[in-house]
Amino acid sequence: MLEILYRLLEGPEIGRKKEKSEWQSKKGEVMDRNPGRKKRKATVDKEKVQGLRLEKTVAKAKRAFERYNRDPDYRFLHDRVSDLFAELLRSDMESYNAGELCKISLAAKWCPSLDSSYDRATLMCESVARKVFPREGYIEYQDIEEAHYAYKVRNRLRREVLVPLHKALEQPEVYICASKRKYLPYKRVPSVAMKVYKKLFYMHDKERFEEYLEKVKSGKSTIAAGALLPHEIIKSLDDETGPEVAELQWKRMVDDMAKKGKLTNCMAICDVSGSMQGIPMESRSP
Repeated sequence: MLEILYRLLEGPEIGRKKEKSEWQSKKGEVMDRNPGRKKRKATVDKEKVQGLRLEKTVAKAKRAFERYNRDPDYRFLHDRVSDLFAELLRSDMESYNAGELCKISLAAKWCPSLDSSYDRATLMCESVARKVFPREGYIEYQDIEEAHYAYKVRNRLRREVLVPLHKALEQPEVYICASKRKYLPYKRVPSVAMKVYKKLFYMHDKERFEEYLEKVKSGKSTIAAGALLPHEIIKSLDDETGPEVAELQWKRMVDDMAKKGKLTNCMAICDVSGSMQGIPMESRSP
């Protein structure tokens, strides 16, 4: 629905225009081999560029404001989208503060960031912020000017809602619920969480998980291993899910060690006596 609002304001060809602009920019970089010209372009008056950018931003905000006031259908859609975001974000913050990460929705993921292209074109963040932090519900907003109120609640939305929820969405526990598994970014799963949850990944999201592992093998993606000790990785080789994850985590650990420098003037010693079997700290009785 946010995309519909955006295209109503920017036009249905906005995606193609952006692609064309990027292509022309790359084309110009390839064709322009004159170092003097590049240098002159780099010294273009920054204040002029910033002024033009500000004018464009103001024009977009004015267009969104006027469309909202004169078009009841657009206003209805805009209000329903902002209502939905505000309701979900309030609920998500309650779950976040209660430590119930599995109940957090993906609203913060899809809500536009402040001053993003979607926000500048639709003024969505201000609408959402006003509903999450209504003037009548907070005494500190009672007597301040409208523009100052809008500024403060927008900033508060970013600081107290979007930032912590974005951080929470990096935790795999948020995606363990069945409705959100397909959105789990495996590349961001910490090493210990990967070790703990890999059985669930194979069971409930096998196709995506195996595709991710293939990307790791080919070097197109990465897997975390920093928080695991060598014996922890080796121990997981015997897991019922197989050795694939452990092999990739071991390779990552070795690669990370190699980047820190080579081992010199040292000797590797391994004690294979019976007393070394198992992990004493884990098997010791209280």
